[in-house]
Amino acid sequence: MKAGNYKLICIMALLLIPIMVTPVGSKATVEPTNTTIEQKDLNGTKIGFSWVNGLVGASELTEVGYERANELDADLEHRDFNWFEIEGNWPLLQEWDYYLNQHELEKSAALAVINSNFTTAPIDIDFQNNFEDEILLGRLKNFTDYLLVEVEDLDYISFGSEINAFFERWVDTATKTVTNSTVLDSYVALCEEMYTYIHNHESVKPDIQVLTIFRIQRPIDLVTTEAIIDRFTNCSDIFGTSTRIFTNNFGSMVQLTEDEVMAKFQEFADLCGTKKMAITNTYAVSDNRAGSYEGYQANYLKACFKTIDALGDQLEFFCWYSMHDYPPGYLGMLFHPYLEVHSTAGLLTYNGDPKLSYYAWVEEMQARGRMENYQKPWEIAIAAIALALVVGFIIFAYVMEGIEFVKEREEKPEEPEELVFGFTEKDRIKKGKKEESKEQKDEKKD
Repeated sequence: MKAGNYKLICIMALLLIPIMVTPVGSKATVEPTNTTIEQKDLNGTKIGFSWVNGLVGASELTEVGYERANELDADLEHRDFNWFEIEGNWPLLQEWDYYLNQHELEKSAALAVINSNFTTAPIDIDFQNNFEDEILLGRLKNFTDYLLVEVEDLDYISFGSEINAFFERWVDTATKTVTNSTVLDSYVALCEEMYTYIHNHESVKPDIQVLTIFRIQRPIDLVTTEAIIDRFTNCSDIFGTSTRIFTNNFGSMVQLTEDEVMAKFQEFADLCGTKKMAITNTYAVSDNRAGSYEGYQANYLKACFKTIDALGDQLEFFCWYSMHDYPPGYLGMLFHPYLEVHSTAGLLTYNGDPKLSYYAWVEEMQARGRMENYQKPWEIAIAAIALALVVGFIIFAYVMEGIEFVKEREEKPEEPEELVFGFTEKDRIKKGKKEESKEQKDEKKD
């Protein structure tokens, strides 16, 4: 190869060393794109997801979801499990535990005896057959034993989710009081029994914490929460809120400003008193059928991070609802058409394309000292193109040099051998060797 080509390749390689040092597809340090964000940390608050993969029967997406969770620097996953659905269904719990161990995520599980406005207990609950039933408590303790064996090192546990929705029927919203406390009393007794049972259980982590989770979705939910939250002070280490999507009292989504979002969470934080709080589940959709769009979802996520800053060390952890959107029609066909607009709660589309909220997550995390090694897609693309150009040029240069060498060899004329007195140089040498050999023979004869 010509010296000029060698020099050119060396110069290109030196210029591309910063890109080629990091292999394509890995992570490289970048600065936040929005330089107006004040640099803050997360005050020890853990960040994660509720249902990394919520698709029933789509386990092929599970690994992808957890890889994305690691990519987004998540700390934990929270899951709501309905008691009657998982009692005896150990493979579901084993799979969940396996993926969280593989991807080094902390674990928060709601073993929901109550989930929103219904009970998930395997027996009917009414005024005659309440939560203090000995058979019910015995089954719950046995099930909890199995849960603590199947799910290693559980960090957080709850025995209900969005429980104020269930007791709403017995709350006078005008006075914020409970009109009939019979069922509430029995549920509080169950929670106190299980709180003691958990903290005295030899199989749990010493620092396991028990949550009681309330729903803050409609404006009325704050009223029902205020009416009953003090009853759970002695059986909770943390008060959690499942805010999901914010709506009005008629169930329609409302688009809140940043200040309004922060005020909603602060109202719940004020109800928690001296206890820590956790946001176990929140999201905004990007579906325009619900009057939303990707930009609002991203802005809502940014407001959530501002809330994390404002709450400081009072907030134990924060979980966004879903990693991926659901495929079109999934929620409507499997559950109810009304739920279809909720299918766009993910940071990525159902086929894995990042949405604006995904990039908002990256930006906000980087502004708080996290995800420092994240590499943007366009940087990966440039690195790949640059690497391909260098390799391609080297191959091209060698091929062209080889072709030129062959051409030069084929086109080079044969030079006539030098003649010495009518003989070629080869003939002269050959004749000299013969004469020398003849003289040696004559000497031997003599």
